[in-house]
Amino acid sequence: MKANDYYDYNLHIKNEKGVDIQQGMYGLFFEDINYSADGGLYAEMIENRSFEAMKSNGNGTTIFDGLYGWSKYGTDASSLTLKATGGLNDNNTHYVEFSSSGAGSGFTNQAYDGICMEQGKTYNVSFFAKKGTFDGKVKATVYAEGEKVAETMVTESLTDEWTKYEATLAPTKTVRYADFVISLDGSGTASFDMISCMPSDAVMGIFRRDLAEKLKAIKPGFLRFPGGCIIEGYNLANRYNWKDTVGNVEERKQNWSRWACHTSVGLDNGFKHYNQT
Repeated sequence: MKANDYYDYNLHIKNEKGVDIQQGMYGLFFEDINYSADGGLYAEMIENRSFEAMKSNGNGTTIFDGLYGWSKYGTDASSLTLKATGGLNDNNTHYVEFSSSGAGSGFTNQAYDGICMEQGKTYNVSFFAKKGTFDGKVKATVYAEGEKVAETMVTESLTDEWTKYEATLAPTKTVRYADFVISLDGSGTASFDMISCMPSDAVMGIFRRDLAEKLKAIKPGFLRFPGGCIIEGYNLANRYNWKDTVGNVEERKQNWSRWACHTSVGLDNGFKHYNQT
């Protein structure tokens, strides 16, 4: 028999309606890939806010890199030290101790290629902190090409216990690729963890409004999450476990993304710190 005894290879186009397509038959597929969650739909602007970053080796193994994305701001004698005892909780054990060399000393975050802010909007800043030898004022500032475009006094003083502090930033101009800086008004040491900067208009306090509104406008019949291969992970230990994704944000267990390891061993493609918070 010939193949075309079974198959019709001709294309027939008719001006006739077929069966109805139900509204629930199309929707959105959301997988944490290409920074679509952290650094994307998730409105958090600080990268590695909890100092728990893991770096992929490209072969399914990782190394801990808690200071990834952080550095001191300026050329003074201040310093950052990673600590692992006396942390916030069992899932967030690491934090940073900042040693200030004097008033104005600070440290900065790379913030997914820099902080982006729009004039006329406000941004919520928060962090957990406790004093060491420093017990003064702590500020959050945004600089664009050396120009101060937003600043707020987050707290007038610190306590001996981990305490959450919150404030609001209001930029005087729209900026891209700007520097986010936490600074002290004197010398001494203080510890910080779960540093955050979020737009005040984030949907439900979670999602970037511009992206969320575009997804809503599609009027999807369903939303598939967490997606495809991210569910199984690189292995069972790395799989997406929903139990780690609920509760207070500072108590959730951070994971590394399997999409951070699809390059040759030893090759750093710039995305080996792709994590899921």
